[in-house]
Amino acid sequence: IRPGDILVDVSGTTVTDSSSMLNAVAALKPGSSATVRVIRSGKKLELAITVGRRPLVPRPAPDE
Repeated sequence: IRPGDILVDVSGTTVTDSSSMLNAVAALKPGSSATVRVIRSGKKLELAITVGRRPLVPRPAPDE
């Protein structure tokens, strides 16, 4: 997946907005294989991917 790709399907689940994309991706297990469909430069592509782990982002400490 590249910057500028428009994600339209994740493993058979149609992506219609950011919420449906997040739900479809969250349902995938890290290390598993999946198929995504994207539109890249006006062309429809089907890509086989391996799902990675989401990097942990440190949260700021609460003010005391």
